[in-house]
Amino acid sequence: MTMLDLNILWRLFLIQNSRNDKFHDGLGFFFALIPLFRSLSGKDLSRRGELARRNFDYFNSNPVLSGMVAGVTRKMEESEGMADTGQISRVRNTLSSVLTAKGDEFFEVVFLPLALTIACIFTIYGVYIGPLVFLLFYNYFHFKFRIIGYYRGLKLGQEAGTGFFEDLSKISGVLRGATAFTAGVFTSIAFFRGYQFGGTPVVIAGLVAIAAVTLLRRKYSPVFSVIILFVLTVVLLSLLSI
Repeated sequence: MTMLDLNILWRLFLIQNSRNDKFHDGLGFFFALIPLFRSLSGKDLSRRGELARRNFDYFNSNPVLSGMVAGVTRKMEESEGMADTGQISRVRNTLSSVLTAKGDEFFEVVFLPLALTIACIFTIYGVYIGPLVFLLFYNYFHFKFRIIGYYRGLKLGQEAGTGFFEDLSKISGVLRGATAFTAGVFTSIAFFRGYQFGGTPVVIAGLVAIAAVTLLRRKYSPVFSVIILFVLTVVLLSLLSI
Protein backbone atom coordinates (compact mmCIF):
# COMPACT_ATOMS: atom_id res chain seq x y z
CA MET A 1 0.00 0.00 0.00
CA THR A 2 1.55 3.27 -1.14
CA MET A 3 1.10 6.72 0.35
CA LEU A 4 -1.09 7.62 -2.62
CA ASP A 5 -3.39 4.69 -1.82
CA LEU A 6 -3.60 5.71 1.83
CA ASN A 7 -4.36 9.33 0.94
CA ILE A 8 -7.20 8.31 -1.35
CA LEU A 9 -8.64 5.68 1.00
CA TRP A 10 -8.86 7.82 4.12
CA ARG A 11 -10.45 10.63 2.14
CA LEU A 12 -13.12 8.24 0.85
CA PHE A 13 -14.34 7.84 4.43
CA LEU A 14 -15.36 11.53 4.27
CA ILE A 15 -17.19 11.25 0.95
CA GLN A 16 -20.59 12.10 2.45
CA ASN A 17 -19.44 15.13 4.44
CA SER A 18 -20.15 17.59 1.62
CA ARG A 19 -23.31 15.98 0.21
CA ASN A 20 -25.58 18.46 -1.56
CA ASP A 21 -28.43 18.53 -4.07
CA LYS A 22 -26.34 19.66 -7.04
CA PHE A 23 -23.40 17.24 -6.92
CA HIS A 24 -24.67 14.73 -4.33
CA ASP A 25 -21.33 13.15 -3.24
CA GLY A 26 -19.39 14.71 -6.12
CA LEU A 27 -17.44 17.09 -3.88
CA GLY A 28 -16.44 14.26 -1.55
CA PHE A 29 -15.35 12.07 -4.45
CA PHE A 30 -13.39 14.96 -5.94
CA PHE A 31 -11.70 15.56 -2.58
CA ALA A 32 -10.67 11.89 -2.44
CA LEU A 33 -9.00 12.13 -5.85
CA ILE A 34 -6.98 15.29 -5.17
CA PRO A 35 -3.83 13.27 -4.28
CA LEU A 36 -4.16 11.49 -7.64
CA PHE A 37 -4.32 14.80 -9.49
CA ARG A 38 -1.18 15.99 -7.73
CA SER A 39 0.62 12.72 -8.43
CA LEU A 40 -0.22 12.71 -12.15
CA SER A 41 0.40 16.40 -12.80
CA GLY A 42 3.53 17.05 -10.75
CA LYS A 43 4.23 20.76 -11.06
CA ASP A 44 2.20 21.14 -14.26
CA LEU A 45 -0.73 23.23 -12.98
CA SER A 46 -2.51 23.24 -16.34
CA ARG A 47 -2.49 19.45 -16.37
CA ARG A 48 -3.77 19.41 -12.78
CA GLY A 49 -6.56 21.77 -13.72
CA GLU A 50 -7.53 19.54 -16.64
CA LEU A 51 -7.70 16.50 -14.38
CA ALA A 52 -9.73 18.42 -11.82
CA ARG A 53 -12.28 19.69 -14.35
CA ARG A 54 -12.74 16.23 -15.83
CA ASN A 55 -13.48 14.66 -12.44
CA PHE A 56 -15.50 17.43 -10.82
CA ASP A 57 -19.04 16.28 -11.51
CA TYR A 58 -22.18 14.75 -10.05
CA PHE A 59 -21.44 11.49 -8.25
CA ASN A 60 -23.90 9.10 -6.65
CA SER A 61 -22.75 5.69 -5.46
CA ASN A 62 -23.08 3.59 -2.35
CA PRO A 63 -20.51 5.20 0.00
CA VAL A 64 -19.00 1.87 1.07
CA LEU A 65 -18.51 0.74 -2.54
CA SER A 66 -17.33 4.11 -3.85
CA GLY A 67 -13.73 2.94 -3.41
CA MET A 68 -14.13 0.70 -6.43
CA VAL A 69 -15.09 3.69 -8.57
CA ALA A 70 -12.08 5.60 -7.24
CA GLY A 71 -9.78 2.68 -8.13
CA VAL A 72 -11.22 2.41 -11.64
CA THR A 73 -10.91 6.17 -12.15
CA ARG A 74 -7.29 6.13 -11.05
CA LYS A 75 -6.39 3.23 -13.35
CA MET A 76 -8.04 4.89 -16.33
CA GLU A 77 -6.43 8.26 -15.62
CA GLU A 78 -3.01 6.61 -15.39
CA SER A 79 -3.54 4.74 -18.68
CA GLU A 80 -2.29 6.43 -21.80
CA GLY A 81 -4.87 7.39 -24.39
CA MET A 82 -7.79 7.65 -21.94
CA ALA A 83 -7.49 11.30 -20.97
CA ASP A 84 -8.75 12.73 -24.26
CA THR A 85 -12.04 10.86 -24.32
CA GLY A 86 -15.25 10.93 -22.28
CA GLN A 87 -14.88 7.25 -21.47
CA ILE A 88 -13.72 7.86 -17.92
CA SER A 89 -16.87 9.82 -17.14
CA ARG A 90 -19.14 7.26 -18.80
CA VAL A 91 -17.54 4.31 -16.99
CA ARG A 92 -17.65 6.15 -13.66
CA ASN A 93 -21.33 7.07 -14.03
CA THR A 94 -22.37 3.59 -15.16
CA LEU A 95 -20.44 1.77 -12.45
CA SER A 96 -21.55 4.13 -9.69
CA SER A 97 -25.22 3.69 -10.66
CA VAL A 98 -24.99 -0.10 -10.46
CA LEU A 99 -23.08 0.06 -7.18
CA THR A 100 -25.77 2.33 -5.74
CA ALA A 101 -28.51 -0.19 -6.46
CA LYS A 102 -26.56 -3.26 -5.37
CA GLY A 103 -24.79 -1.65 -2.41
CA ASP A 104 -27.84 0.05 -0.90
CA GLU A 105 -29.79 -3.18 -1.06
CA PHE A 106 -26.98 -5.18 0.52
CA PHE A 107 -26.05 -2.82 3.34
CA GLU A 108 -29.35 -1.11 4.16
CA VAL A 109 -31.93 -3.82 3.40
CA VAL A 110 -30.05 -7.03 4.26
CA PHE A 111 -26.91 -6.55 6.29
CA LEU A 112 -27.66 -3.62 8.60
CA PRO A 113 -30.97 -5.11 9.89
CA LEU A 114 -29.18 -8.42 10.51
CA ALA A 115 -26.37 -6.80 12.49
CA LEU A 116 -28.77 -4.66 14.53
CA THR A 117 -31.06 -7.60 15.31
CA ILE A 118 -28.15 -9.68 16.57
CA ALA A 119 -27.04 -6.79 18.78
CA CYS A 120 -30.59 -6.38 20.13
CA ILE A 121 -30.83 -10.08 21.04
CA PHE A 122 -27.63 -9.78 23.07
CA THR A 123 -28.95 -6.65 24.78
CA ILE A 124 -32.34 -8.17 25.65
CA TYR A 125 -30.56 -10.82 27.69
CA GLY A 126 -28.41 -8.25 29.42
CA VAL A 127 -25.26 -9.14 27.51
CA TYR A 128 -24.08 -5.63 26.82
CA ILE A 129 -21.42 -6.60 24.33
CA GLY A 130 -24.24 -6.39 21.79
CA PRO A 131 -23.13 -2.97 20.47
CA LEU A 132 -19.56 -4.24 20.26
CA VAL A 133 -20.72 -7.30 18.32
CA PHE A 134 -22.62 -5.00 15.96
CA LEU A 135 -19.60 -2.76 15.39
CA LEU A 136 -17.27 -5.68 14.75
CA PHE A 137 -19.71 -7.53 12.50
CA TYR A 138 -20.74 -4.47 10.49
CA ASN A 139 -17.30 -2.96 10.13
CA TYR A 140 -15.78 -6.23 8.98
CA PHE A 141 -17.79 -6.00 5.77
CA HIS A 142 -17.60 -2.22 5.77
CA PHE A 143 -13.80 -2.05 5.70
CA LYS A 144 -13.51 -5.15 3.54
CA PHE A 145 -15.62 -3.72 0.74
CA ARG A 146 -14.11 -0.25 0.99
CA ILE A 147 -10.50 -1.40 0.78
CA ILE A 148 -10.80 -4.49 -1.39
CA GLY A 149 -13.16 -2.65 -3.71
CA TYR A 150 -10.61 0.10 -4.25
CA TYR A 151 -7.83 -2.34 -5.09
CA ARG A 152 -10.14 -4.37 -7.29
CA GLY A 153 -10.95 -1.24 -9.29
CA LEU A 154 -7.27 -0.30 -9.44
CA LYS A 155 -6.29 -3.75 -10.68
CA LEU A 156 -9.12 -4.53 -13.11
CA GLY A 157 -10.19 -1.09 -14.27
CA GLN A 158 -13.33 -1.20 -16.39
CA GLU A 159 -13.70 -4.93 -15.70
CA ALA A 160 -13.91 -4.44 -11.92
CA GLY A 161 -17.61 -5.23 -11.87
CA THR A 162 -17.14 -8.58 -13.62
CA GLY A 163 -17.80 -11.30 -11.08
CA PHE A 164 -18.15 -8.83 -8.22
CA PHE A 165 -21.90 -8.41 -8.47
CA GLU A 166 -22.40 -12.17 -8.68
CA ASP A 167 -20.33 -12.65 -5.51
CA LEU A 168 -22.26 -9.87 -3.78
CA SER A 169 -25.56 -11.50 -4.73
CA LYS A 170 -24.40 -14.84 -3.29
CA ILE A 171 -23.38 -13.23 0.00
CA SER A 172 -26.65 -11.30 0.05
CA GLY A 173 -28.64 -14.52 -0.43
CA VAL A 174 -26.92 -16.17 2.53
CA LEU A 175 -27.41 -13.11 4.72
CA ARG A 176 -31.08 -12.83 3.71
CA GLY A 177 -31.66 -16.30 5.12
CA ALA A 178 -29.75 -15.38 8.28
CA THR A 179 -31.77 -12.15 8.57
CA ALA A 180 -35.09 -14.00 8.30
CA PHE A 181 -34.01 -16.56 10.92
CA THR A 182 -32.65 -13.90 13.29
CA ALA A 183 -35.78 -11.76 12.89
CA GLY A 184 -37.92 -14.79 13.81
CA VAL A 185 -35.81 -15.46 16.90
CA PHE A 186 -35.93 -11.80 17.92
CA THR A 187 -39.72 -11.63 17.47
CA SER A 188 -40.23 -14.74 19.59
CA ILE A 189 -37.97 -13.39 22.33
CA ALA A 190 -39.67 -9.98 22.23
CA PHE A 191 -43.16 -11.46 22.61
CA PHE A 192 -42.04 -13.85 25.36
CA ARG A 193 -40.37 -11.04 27.29
CA GLY A 194 -43.37 -8.81 26.68
CA TYR A 195 -45.69 -11.44 28.12
CA GLN A 196 -43.45 -11.81 31.17
CA PHE A 197 -43.40 -8.05 31.67
CA GLY A 198 -47.05 -7.11 31.11
CA GLY A 199 -49.02 -10.17 30.20
CA THR A 200 -51.50 -10.48 27.35
CA PRO A 201 -52.09 -6.72 26.80
CA VAL A 202 -48.44 -6.17 25.94
CA VAL A 203 -48.51 -9.05 23.46
CA ILE A 204 -51.65 -7.63 21.87
CA ALA A 205 -50.03 -4.20 21.63
CA GLY A 206 -47.11 -5.81 19.84
CA LEU A 207 -49.45 -7.55 17.40
CA VAL A 208 -51.19 -4.23 16.74
CA ALA A 209 -47.85 -2.58 16.00
CA ILE A 210 -46.89 -5.38 13.60
CA ALA A 211 -50.26 -5.11 11.86
CA ALA A 212 -49.83 -1.34 11.52
CA VAL A 213 -46.35 -1.67 10.02
CA THR A 214 -47.60 -4.37 7.63
CA LEU A 215 -50.42 -2.13 6.45
CA LEU A 216 -48.08 0.78 5.85
CA ARG A 217 -45.58 -1.40 3.97
CA ARG A 218 -48.33 -2.70 1.69
CA LYS A 219 -49.11 0.90 0.81
CA TYR A 220 -52.81 0.84 1.56
CA SER A 221 -54.58 4.18 1.21
CA PRO A 222 -54.12 6.49 4.21
CA VAL A 223 -57.87 6.45 4.93
CA PHE A 224 -58.01 2.66 4.97
CA SER A 225 -54.93 2.48 7.20
CA VAL A 226 -56.42 4.97 9.68
CA ILE A 227 -59.67 2.99 9.83
CA ILE A 228 -57.87 -0.29 10.48
CA LEU A 229 -55.64 1.28 13.12
CA PHE A 230 -58.69 2.83 14.80
CA VAL A 231 -60.45 -0.52 14.94
CA LEU A 232 -57.34 -2.24 16.32
CA THR A 233 -56.96 0.48 18.96
CA VAL A 234 -60.58 0.09 20.05
CA VAL A 235 -60.11 -3.67 20.36
CA LEU A 236 -56.93 -3.21 22.37
CA LEU A 237 -58.54 -0.71 24.77
CA SER A 238 -61.49 -3.02 25.22
CA LEU A 239 -59.23 -5.92 26.11
CA LEU A 240 -57.24 -3.78 28.52
CA SER A 241 -60.42 -2.74 30.33
CA ILE A 242 -61.54 -6.33 30.86
